[in-house]
Amino acid sequence: TTTDWAATTAGALNNATCALTTTVFPASGQTYTFTPAPPCVAPTSLSASISGTPAISTIAGSFTAAPVAPSGYIVIRTLLNTQPVPVDGTNYTAGNSYAIGFLEYNNALPGPWTSTLLTASTTYYYWVFSYNNTLCSGGIKYSALATTASITTNAAGNITSTLVGGLWSAPATWVSGVVPTIGDAVIIADGATVTIDVDATAYSLIIGQGSSGILNYEAITGRMLTVQTNVTIAPGAAFNTASSGTVTTHTLNLNGNLVNNGVLDFAIATAGTGIFVTGNINSSFTGTGTTTDLYTLNIVKSARNVEVELNLSNFSVRDLDVAATGALLPSSGTGTLKISGTNTFSGSLWSTAAYSIPSTIGFWVNNPNFSVTGQTGSASVSGLFRISQGTYNIGTLADNSMGFNAASVIIVEGGTVNSTGRFGVGNAANVFSYTQSAGTINVGRVGNTSTTLAAFDLGTS
Repeated sequence: TTTDWAATTAGALNNATCALTTTVFPASGQTYTFTPAPPCVAPTSLSASISGTPAISTIAGSFTAAPVAPSGYIVIRTLLNTQPVPVDGTNYTAGNSYAIGFLEYNNALPGPWTSTLLTASTTYYYWVFSYNNTLCSGGIKYSALATTASITTNAAGNITSTLVGGLWSAPATWVSGVVPTIGDAVIIADGATVTIDVDATAYSLIIGQGSSGILNYEAITGRMLTVQTNVTIAPGAAFNTASSGTVTTHTLNLNGNLVNNGVLDFAIATAGTGIFVTGNINSSFTGTGTTTDLYTLNIVKSARNVEVELNLSNFSVRDLDVAATGALLPSSGTGTLKISGTNTFSGSLWSTAAYSIPSTIGFWVNNPNFSVTGQTGSASVSGLFRISQGTYNIGTLADNSMGFNAASVIIVEGGTVNSTGRFGVGNAANVFSYTQSAGTINVGRVGNTSTTLAAFDLGTS
């Protein structure tokens, strides 16, 4: 048993798993011997080979077993032909990006994996390392060398609209007479107006060729456009939600970057298009366009440390770039939204007044002219809250506060935080990370009536 030492017999060879506490201990007359596990040693036996089948944006790979079986294997993907060096003692999780590269696979046995969201016509390098971490002590040890292979993705197709345009679903809209698919780089020609009337896909999307070109969502039914990599709006071009109707379920899903050098108008009084930024690499939202008007922005990355950075010349939420309720962000998702640049914005971003920054989300203000307006409610942080520049306002009434939950990360390295109530722990015993190297915190600007927590309170843990 785990608690009963009496189950063993004095004077005999015993093998048992027992707990040692202040009240449970060996009986008199018994002798016990413990042999610790030997230190883990880096394996020298490597996988014999790597094979892969490329497509435009995916590679299906596999590898063979090492002649002498290690505890397990990891597969790392890089863009450079330089062998990465896994750090001994570090456990890497498949599906995440690290300084050494993207971790595709981690398992005790050889097996297949599929790399997704890749760039067309690009060479990727794969490295299979063996490791030992079972029946030994001292932490995981990786092989000094790796089995490697390079695999190049296929080229994307190229499809351009006619100068007139038409419905996305109509072959006549496209010069080739073929409706684009997820493997095609799509261009909306100057002078054309194309309407998204189906759930559509593209590998990449360029709207306009330098002077005009329009892409619209239809007004009747919610449609989804999925772009595998980047979306670019050229000068003079426009990408719009429907100009009439009440549909708010249109979506743009993209895994790469969005560049707006023209007009991006995704919100009117009665309708809107939401943006979903997905994938496992950092994305940026940039451009010098005259209009960038958003309806909702959803961050759906693979981990909290994967960023979506906004650095725009103009930015508004539902036609609002002054203090008003914008309702841009939901209290869900994965990844970090970093607001950079120097454009001026003053408004509220969250879809509810009593919003939460969950453990999977980071919010980072890094724009000196960006001001988040307080809402009538209290917020909580379980993920990352970071301010480097700008102003972040919390609440409108007494006791409207921002509470730090357990395991949250708070970084203040510049800018100003203003709270009408408290800025601190939600519970005095919460364990969290707080770092402040600069910046200003103003609390209790209307009042804090709590008898247990101060207006600025880092707790007791």
